[in-house]
Amino acid sequence: MEYRLAEATKTDIREITQGIATDNPRAAEKWHSVLFKKFGNLAQFPRMGKKRDDLRPGVYCFPYGEYLIFYDITDDAVIIVHVVHGARNLPDVFHPEDGPKV
Repeated sequence: MEYRLAEATKTDIREITQGIATDNPRAAEKWHSVLFKKFGNLAQFPRMGKKRDDLRPGVYCFPYGEYLIFYDITDDAVIIVHVVHGARNLPDVFHPEDGPKV
């Protein structure tokens, strides 16, 4: 099985990598490199993540340090849909149109 990145994921990765690089360019390179190895592992063993139907039906989550990798499983690929910091409000990541809850 292969992995593919959703457009939102490309943006997530770019923003996180740039943020890390602001303080430590070498750490950003290492984070980025290891992240893609994690993607390869998920493609080989897609069910090692935890289902998060509470966020979106069928989506899985796998931790990577302080970050979370969210992905869907299809017949032929793992589709990485988001990479976000674990402190983010996750419902807002998946349902931004709902706006903040008051």
